[in-house]
Amino acid sequence: MRDKTKIILIVKGVLVGLVAGVIVSIFRLFIELGIDFTKNCYSAGKWWIPAGLSLVAALVVWALVRWEPGIRGSGIPQVEGELAGDFGPVKHGRVLVAKFFGGILTGVVGLFVGREGPSIQLGAMSAGVMADLAKSGEREKKIMISSGAAAGLAAAFNAPLAGLMFILEEVHHSFAPLLWITALASALSANFVSLQIFGLRPVLDLGMVQPIMPRNYWVLLVLGVVVGLFACIYNAVTLNVSRLKIPLWLPFLLVVPIGMFFTDTLGGGASLIISEISSHTSLAVLIGLFVLRFVFSTISYGSGVPGGIFLPILTLGAFLGLITYSIMNPVVHFAHANLEATFATLAMAGLFAAVSKAPITAIVLVTEMVGHVDNFMMISVVVIIAYVVADFLGNEPIYEALLEKLLDKEPRIQALSGVRTCFNYNIDIASALDGAMIRDVRWPDGVIIAAIIRGEHEFIASGDSVISAGDLLVVATDKGRKNDVITSLGRLENGN
Repeated sequence: MRDKTKIILIVKGVLVGLVAGVIVSIFRLFIELGIDFTKNCYSAGKWWIPAGLSLVAALVVWALVRWEPGIRGSGIPQVEGELAGDFGPVKHGRVLVAKFFGGILTGVVGLFVGREGPSIQLGAMSAGVMADLAKSGEREKKIMISSGAAAGLAAAFNAPLAGLMFILEEVHHSFAPLLWITALASALSANFVSLQIFGLRPVLDLGMVQPIMPRNYWVLLVLGVVVGLFACIYNAVTLNVSRLKIPLWLPFLLVVPIGMFFTDTLGGGASLIISEISSHTSLAVLIGLFVLRFVFSTISYGSGVPGGIFLPILTLGAFLGLITYSIMNPVVHFAHANLEATFATLAMAGLFAAVSKAPITAIVLVTEMVGHVDNFMMISVVVIIAYVVADFLGNEPIYEALLEKLLDKEPRIQALSGVRTCFNYNIDIASALDGAMIRDVRWPDGVIIAAIIRGEHEFIASGDSVISAGDLLVVATDKGRKNDVITSLGRLENGN
């Protein structure tokens, strides 16, 4: 029976991936063609064309956000909130339409936002529409939405494994068998669609990424510390910029002079990374571009336009790597010359890991985007150092923190709803519940431990069942109490 369930979910995952892959690929194609048109207009001196487009985009995006507030920002916190049961019913079709057109407009005019967050939300919403039409149960719907989100990231960056890891590490914090196998099928099928349109070339084709010799590995420590410290600054600024109450139209106005004088900087930043690495830009210019990208990407995202921060984070990381290399190169004897691509790659992974607190996703994502697997060791070293530095300084995972801020504004399901819900809760290796019997734990009121998933096996829990580290507890409770129950379970794991 379980094998049949897996096969059915894999088939549904493939279908979700194909649909999400088509939608996200079209979304990505429109943005790439549109931003090229905008840059060509600025380069030709016809600035009034993109200026008029920016005005129209501001009006349309404003109307779309008023019509469907769920499209504000990247969309990842909204997807995480729906999967966690924090919001009421989501109108998947409406969000899908509004995010699609709103995301295209913000990308085409050249705002410093990424396509990956909207792509993840588009994938999740397309899966939500399919689940609604099929009248899927709550558990299957969540698996399908998760798989659609994985497919969205896979199609956005030609990175299927990163799409899978993002869902497992960042969203669910667990490796439930039905979840990962469905999400993987969805991500692979979406990536297949994307490859038909964009080809096999990596999104960030940086050319040869030279290795750093082991005798110089101490520079990886320096680089990791630098990006870890900046990650704390980035998160603090991003989380507090909403207090400035930036009007939604402001970035559409500011992008015009930026396009006139700094045309190549427009957009999420992928093309800028490639051009700056190959041009051997001076330190002063790198610092200036870094400041411009940081300030305007903050304004863009802080205004609430439908756009992501994945690619802007990677762009800032690349510039941090290039700045660090420009400072170190004259005084450090490197075995290879022209390590710009190497430092940019390492810093991108390190910054994303420290900002998102999803280190495995960062390693896989940057490796797939660059297309080189032979620098895995260096990337991993920088990632773990940056992660530890940011964690030591109390840096919160950016998407979880953004979700908490969103929940301060949105209605959270709190009262007893009378609707039962089940969710999986992962038992950590250092959990105080490891080795405890079900009957010996003082569970929160209104909670039933329905089953235990251990590896590939799932069995009904009884009072004599012993909990082990790595288990997934299938917890049943009232839908309105889910958030409180998760908090209480966390206290139990800590021995409180």
